[in-house]
Parts: sequence; structure tokens; C-alpha cells
Amino acid sequence: MVFSSIEFLFLFLPAFLALYFLDARLANPVLLVFSLLFYFMGEGIFLLVMLASIAMNAAAGRLIAGALEAGRRPRAQLWLGLAIAGNLLLLGYFKYLGFVVAEVLGIEGSAAEGIHLPLGISFFTFQAISYLVDLYRGDCRPERSALRIGLYISMFPQLIAGPIVRFAAVAEALQARSVTLRHLYFALAFFATGLAAKVLIADAVAPVADGVFAADPRQLRADAAAIGILAYTQQIYFDFLGYSLMAVGLGFLLGFRFPRNFDHPYVAASVTEFWRRWHISLSSWFRDYVYIPLGGNRRGAARTYLNLWIVFLLTGLWHGAAWTFLAWGIFHGAFLVLERAGWGAVLARLPLALRVGYTLLAVMAGWVLFRAESFSGALGMLEALGRLEAPVPAAAHLTNEARITLLLGLAFAGPWIGRLLARAVQLPAFEPWPERLGAARVAAGLALYTLLLGLAAVKILAGSYSPFIYFRF
Repeated sequence: MVFSSIEFLFLFLPAFLALYFLDARLANPVLLVFSLLFYFMGEGIFLLVMLASIAMNAAAGRLIAGALEAGRRPRAQLWLGLAIAGNLLLLGYFKYLGFVVAEVLGIEGSAAEGIHLPLGISFFTFQAISYLVDLYRGDCRPERSALRIGLYISMFPQLIAGPIVRFAAVAEALQARSVTLRHLYFALAFFATGLAAKVLIADAVAPVADGVFAADPRQLRADAAAIGILAYTQQIYFDFLGYSLMAVGLGFLLGFRFPRNFDHPYVAASVTEFWRRWHISLSSWFRDYVYIPLGGNRRGAARTYLNLWIVFLLTGLWHGAAWTFLAWGIFHGAFLVLERAGWGAVLARLPLALRVGYTLLAVMAGWVLFRAESFSGALGMLEALGRLEAPVPAAAHLTNEARITLLLGLAFAGPWIGRLLARAVQLPAFEPWPERLGAARVAAGLALYTLLLGLAAVKILAGSYSPFIYFRF
């Protein structure tokens, strides 16, 4: 079940909210039950995998906290290591065992190839690990309640595709929270904006990307290949941005503050900056729990470059068990190493437009690897960019709706539309909250976000194509 489905918008969410706001004392149990129900409706028996994760991490948290309180830090470190290993084994079995057996060991027809990948396992596993590490480091308090740990790991607004939330960010709200009119306004603003980004932009350009990438690349003319890559570049951004904004909006509706996950990444002036703006919760997770523990940039240039390679190799693998994802991670790691090794200083002296253009071209080339089913498919798509004569031109994959949406996607990918709207509309905010909300700007915002919600709902009711790309990660 996805947020942009009839079942979620018109059945699950209303039923949940009716019970959630019925009695504040039952808010956490209701949220936990509906979170588990949400997962069960999508994954059935594989809900047991999540329940196992909750039980393991709740127990590990107690053991780590108990050892620390007793002054036995080596014992706490042992429990932490075992718990991290347990989490990674769970993730490794479901996500990577089939790949290792078939692709690395070359064993075909193994039962491991048919192992089901539970939705969101990469997200809730990383979230659980962050709690245990932060607990060991003293960056968050120990949570004694298994219910609250279960809620932290399984909370349905950000369960399937993030953002990855640190326990310290929601610890107080898990115990007690209130929902004000400001929360409700921001909830509407974030959710409506996210739903519109997903349904009105990502879903509209998805058929173009799917059509081009499904075609024989030898039959594609340069303009068709370019349009397909541009369409996928917009699809993956507005798809994932939309989900993240809806998750933040639902969080506000329930009294939680989830972190920002995107900050206009397609206007970044370097690949390094792109990763500060794209999937921020994942980038910061790898920085805090992999890059810095490996030594970060404190052990000389060579070690820094190696650490960057390791982080982005793992980033590629996190996205999927395939050689193309691994290559995509290495590709981005190469750019970060080059920029840190001196290319970044050269880049900084170039005009901003050239820097943004360079970054966007690098990112789009990377998306070809990310989207293609094989290296030959990715290479064929890139080769098609130089083909002036071929049977399939861009017009073969473009509808009038797609043409308009691609232009809208270009406009909304940057901060400019938001800056213009901010003069008349109260936009939602992450941090810090505005001290006062102007009545006229709030009224304009209510009209705008209600309109977006209505337009998206009409398209959903019409039965439009609406997958979520990041569900498979």
C-alpha cells in the first residue's frame, strides 16, 4: 500500500486518524497497531521479519544500557557488536544472499535466488542500528519501553522509504506530544506538496522513462535517449521527494518532527554538494556511522580517499543487490575523490552555471547506471546520445502531458518557484519554525494546498500509474 493509493487516502488514513485522536492515552498503541497493519497489508507474513527486528533491538538496547549503567563499557561494546551483526545478517540474508550466490559464487538455480525482499528493510535496519550506536555513544537516552522501540522502528509514515530518523529526534515525542494548529497547517502543506510532486510530476513522466529504458537502445535516436534520461532524472527525484514530504507531513499531523531529506539537489554546484542535498538522512547516516568511525579525513589524504570509496561502495550496495548499483556507488565515489583531490578547487573558480551543469551531467550519467537493468543497457543508452539517425525519435515517447510536465519538473527542481510563492503563501518549514504565521499568507496557503490535494486526488481516483521507486530498496 502506497500513500498515493485510494486504499491509503480514503480508507486506511481516515480510519487511523479517527482512532488516533479519540483518546490521547491510546495514541501510541493505536499508532503501533496501525503501523504493523500497514506493513502487514503490503508484506503479509514478512511482518514477522520486522517483529524480529523490533524484539532483537529492544533487547539489545536494554543490554547495552544496563552494561553502561554498571560501568562495564567493554560488555556494552560486545552487545553493540553482536546487535549490529544481527541486524546486518538479517539485512544480508533477505537482500544480498541471492546476489552473492548467483552473481559472486556463480551458482545458478539456487533457492537463495527466490528469497523475498521485505519492503523497507534497508530503512528500518539502518534506523535500528543508529539507535543502538547512539545509545552506546551517549547521544540518546535508553528506551525501556518495548512499545516505544517498536513504534520508533515501525512507524508507518516513514517506515517504507524514510527519511531515516534518529531516536533522539523523536524520543520526547514518543513519550508525550501535542498537535497544534501550526502542526495541522504544516501537515497539510507538506503532505499536499509531496502528493502533488509524486502524482502530478513523477507519475506523469514515469511512462516516458519506462518506455525509453525498455526500448532497444540501438533503435534510439539521441533526442529520445536524452528525453528518457531527463524523464528518469525527474521521476526519481519527485517520486522520492514526494514520499519524504508526505512522511514529514504525516509526522506533523501526529506531533512528530521528521528531518528534511532533500534540499534542491539538482542545483548543486558539485557532486560533493549534491550528496549534501540528496537523501540527506542516508548521507548523514553513512557519515556518522561509517565515514567518521573509519577515520574520516583525519588520517591523511590517501586514507580519506579510501574512506570515501568505501562509503560510496556501500551506498551503492544499500540501494540494491546488483552490479549496476555497485558501479553507481563507485562512480559517485570517484567524483567525490576527484573533487577532494583538487578538482573541487578548480571547479570553485568556474562560473556557477558551469558548475551546476557539470554536476547535473554527472548525476544524470549516474542515473543511467542506476536505472538500467545491465551494464550493456547502460552503455547502449549512453551510446544512443551520440546517434543522430535512428528509427525511434523523442516524439515516439512524448505525449502533450509529458512535455508540459517535463517543463514543470525543470521549474520545480530548483528553489525559484518557492521563493516567488513565499511572498504570498506561508510555506512549510523544517527548522526553524517561523515565529508568526501571517493570516493572509496562511489563507493563501490553505487554498493552494487544498487545490494541490484535490488535483492529486482526482488523478488517483482516475487510476493513474503510481509506483514508488524507493519501495524496492
